[in-house]
Amino acid sequence: MNIERRNLIRLGSAGLAGSIFASQWAFGSDATKDSATGALGRNSGSLVLDLRFDQTSRTPGALKLQIDDFILEKCDGADICGTFAANGVQTKLSRSYLCVDNGKQVFARLGDNDHWTNVLVASTQDPNIESLIVWHDERSPESFLINHRKFRDGLSQEEYVLDNKGVSLDLEGQEDQ
Repeated sequence: MNIERRNLIRLGSAGLAGSIFASQWAFGSDATKDSATGALGRNSGSLVLDLRFDQTSRTPGALKLQIDDFILEKCDGADICGTFAANGVQTKLSRSYLCVDNGKQVFARLGDNDHWTNVLVASTQDPNIESLIVWHDERSPESFLINHRKFRDGLSQEEYVLDNKGVSLDLEGQEDQ
C-alpha cells in the first residue's frame, strides 16, 4: 500500500461509513467474521470492493464498489460508484468527494438511484466554526454554521448547529418533500 492508497483511505473511509452505510456499518449489520465475505482488489488508482452479507446480517445482500481517487498538491478527490443489492432490490450508489486547500473546503455529491444530496463544508474566520451548505434533489440549498468541536464531541444536532437551526438540518433528504 503506497501513500496514495493511505490518502484514499483517509479521505474515503469517513465518507463511506457516513454516506453509504447511513451511520451504521453495513446498514446496522453486526457482521462477524463468519457472516461477511469479501474481496478487495487494487488497480492503478482504483480500489474495487465486493462484500457479501449473509442471512445473519441485519441487511443481507451484496455491496459492490469501484473507488477511483486522485491527489494533486492540496487537492484530494474520490469517485465511488457501485450497487447494493438486498431483498431483490438493487440500489445504485454514487459518491464523489473533493477536498481542497488541505481540507479547508470539502464538497460531496451523494446519490442513491435518482435521489441526490450535495454537501459543501468550508472553514470560517472562527477556527471552531464551519460553514455547511446542504441541498437535496431540486430543493433549495440550506446553509448552517456548525461548531465542529461540539459535533466531534458527539453532542446532539440541536447543540452543534448554531443559530437555533439544528432542528431544520436534514442530512438524509426526504424524497417526498
